[in-house]
Amino acid sequence: MTRRLSLKVSLWVVTLVATAVTFLPLFVASFLDIFTVFLDGIGMVLGPEIGIFLVDYFWLHHQDYEVDQFAKINGRYWYRGGVNWIAILTWIISVGCYMALKHVSVIANTIGATFVVIVISMVLYGGLMKLTKSTPK
Repeated sequence: MTRRLSLKVSLWVVTLVATAVTFLPLFVASFLDIFTVFLDGIGMVLGPEIGIFLVDYFWLHHQDYEVDQFAKINGRYWYRGGVNWIAILTWIISVGCYMALKHVSVIANTIGATFVVIVISMVLYGGLMKLTKSTPK
């Protein structure tokens, strides 16, 4: 069994690491470069998730989630072993699309890859869920 750190020690560690990371732009690059990388990462990770969430809530479940079923083992939203593998596959493919599309100048210089990837993830997730007739348990 591992020994856990106390709350006080954990908070100090997080505070010191966060403070050190805050000064990173002084030594590595400019603040704007670091901030752009941060925003790029957010768009890459959250863009596909937003598309998946929108399709799942509005199109597949018609705004009718049973909230008490979310945490229930073998409940309505259990899928396969508690994981919706189609959503994860869609997210992985969409992140790959983001990484490719951010280098396409016509997209990067206009609307950005995030919005395009949201649409890609929506079409891919909705299509795969309907094609496989994958439904919650």
